[in-house]
Amino acid sequence: MDAILTGTQAVFEAHADNAAVKALSSLATDAKFDRSELTITVSRENIIAACEAVKQAGYEFLEDVTAVDWYPSEPRFQITYHILSMSLKARVRLVVRLTEDDSVIDSIV
Repeated sequence: MDAILTGTQAVFEAHADNAAVKALSSLATDAKFDRSELTITVSRENIIAACEAVKQAGYEFLEDVTAVDWYPSEPRFQITYHILSMSLKARVRLVVRLTEDDSVIDSIV
């Protein structure tokens, strides 16, 4: 079983050839690679740019959008976008964390 990689630098160095990693190198605030799943965290202000970047990289299918309330932790809310590339046979998970005081995010549609 592969080791869990955490942190933008470690994940991006280990997966430098990944299309999503290349597309999100300037937008990511954190990253994790666990059980062959790539998760990249971006700021709320960059969610539209991040989705456009992965779209240009070949990720063309938004599988779902989910939300988690981590109460009483802060940031309290986590919005997760699962995006698939059928041509690359790859998936990326984009995550945005929101505080209770400011839990508004732009729509990616």
